[in-house]
Amino acid sequence: MGVRLESEVKSNRRDLDHLKSELDRRDTYVETVKQRAEIDIHGKQISTLWDFVNKLRDKLNGGSL
Repeated sequence: MGVRLESEVKSNRRDLDHLKSELDRRDTYVETVKQRAEIDIHGKQISTLWDFVNKLRDKLNGGSL
């Protein structure tokens, strides 16, 4: 009986370790997707700022907006 319980515990531990590994992998994927979205937002903000700077430069150099 004790050997069987020990075997079950080891099997459950392997299953638990596998599930934890899978969960960690998914968490990493979710974090990567979130960071990618943040990078895209920052890229758009930087692009908008450069557009604004270029318009100001053109205005100061006698161009029109």
